[in-house]
Amino acid sequence: MFCTRGSKNLNMYITFEVLKILDTIARHDSFAAASEELHRVPSALTYSIKKLEQDLGVVLFDRSGYRTRLTPLGYELLEGGRALLQQGQALESKIRTGKSLEPQVISLAYDDVFTFECLEPVLIDFFNEMPDISLRLSAEILNGSLDALETGRADLSIAALSDLPHDSVYQYISLGYIPFVFVVAPHHPMANAPEPLSTSDIQAHRIIQVSDTSTQLPRLSSGYSPGLRSFVVPSMRSKLLAQLAGLGIGFLPKYMAQPYIEQGLLIEKTVERPKMGGRFVLAWNPTNASETLLKTIALIEKNKSMLFKNIQNPS
Repeated sequence: MFCTRGSKNLNMYITFEVLKILDTIARHDSFAAASEELHRVPSALTYSIKKLEQDLGVVLFDRSGYRTRLTPLGYELLEGGRALLQQGQALESKIRTGKSLEPQVISLAYDDVFTFECLEPVLIDFFNEMPDISLRLSAEILNGSLDALETGRADLSIAALSDLPHDSVYQYISLGYIPFVFVVAPHHPMANAPEPLSTSDIQAHRIIQVSDTSTQLPRLSSGYSPGLRSFVVPSMRSKLLAQLAGLGIGFLPKYMAQPYIEQGLLIEKTVERPKMGGRFVLAWNPTNASETLLKTIALIEKNKSMLFKNIQNPS
């Protein structure tokens, strides 16, 4: 709480010292016991509390009964004060140990061709190595991975190398390669079509595409441009489900489609214009590279083989 006197001065009456007095009184339920812990005479504690009440214009203790009790406002100040004392102690500890006071939140954007299961080993190691760091994930599609960096929605991005411009300010480390295959459901009209499929053959049917999540950069499309009909879905997972249902055709990451190919639920078709696989990188802006961010980069680089474990061995 703050009180003002006049229009120029802003005075804060709630100090860490008085919050500590309030907390000690509440823990012992006694001014006398609190004075012993704080090595202060009881009258000094009484004076500090009454002075605070006077400055704030509120009553913090009910003195009408045999024992002095906190009022509802007193309890509110006690709860908020204890939170401030804890934050103050944490701040002091960081200063004493020389730790950085930078924000302890990392935002990681990742291309939706990766499933959460791909990321899981990296996430487990992240929280084991950096338990005090918060992590914010966002799944992006196509140009959305780079857009997340450009717009500040992410500190790091797992993106396709082809999405990064040649004159990019971003630094990156290579992670791995993901091949794509063209698949159709066995009950789809294209299932028995002669191969390789031509572009005109493919565009005669509904093509399922994922929607680019970019908010400012140009939105891209992947694979074949749709003909007269298309079906745009919000994620690679929904694209897989739509193709399993025979709602359309298109490319999928091979590791994602392979289990269903082996079960006969999808059929891989050769095409005249195969889609090039994606080489993926971890990208970041070096001008914003905090100590925590650099540690996260090193951790992901260390675990990049785990990131691609399910991709290299899908079955």
